Amino acid sequence: MRGLAVALVFAVLSGAATASDAPRILERAPESPDPTAHYLFYLHGRIIEVQGPKAVSADFGPYEYQQILEAFADRGFVVIAEVREDGAGREFAVATAKQVRRLLAAGVPARNITVVGFSKGGFLALGVSAIVGSEAVGYAILAGCGSDSGWIDRMGPRIRGRFLSLLDRSDRLSPTCEPLFEAAELVDDKSEHVLDTGLDHGLFYRPRESWVDHVASWARADGS
Repeated sequence: MRGLAVALVFAVLSGAATASDAPRILERAPESPDPTAHYLFYLHGRIIEVQGPKAVSADFGPYEYQQILEAFADRGFVVIAEVREDGAGREFAVATAKQVRRLLAAGVPARNITVVGFSKGGFLALGVSAIVGSEAVGYAILAGCGSDSGWIDRMGPRIRGRFLSLLDRSDRLSPTCEPLFEAAELVDDKSEHVLDTGLDHGLFYRPRESWVDHVASWARADGS
């Protein structure tokens, strides 16, 4: 009996170790996801397409890509991220949307899935939302909307989901999502928050608490 008890304890501890050792940062959504976990797709800015994951901007300094992924993983998310090839566009959005749909089909609640996109990654995240078509999947757009009226007219009616826009007041690209949100008449949950750091587009080059904590708390709000 004592031997059986020891074996059972060992099995439980082994299972716990396996769970705790599960990767926190992945390149693709898992085939057999944990439906209780919170999944966060991170879509980086274009500079990484050009320079790679250790990109450095002449204006904003190093893009701390790995540190950003780790910051979200440290906040309890299973992070899904890959370094895109230069020129990535619709095909990448379609591939990402397929991964989101795979999580949904495996029983992950839509509110446990968030797609975060910075700059060009924000444009791609909006494309993902239009393809997925779920009202409850979250999309955090970091300085990633555009002002082209033709694009807004086309994209606004197509996007679906819950939306958060974050940008710095000093951002030289003025990437507000307000015109897009006005055109998105079928989207009810949409908000924009303007930060006042003076860091321009470079605000999102590092995992600063001012935006990481905002995105993390928003992503988990009302989540299961």
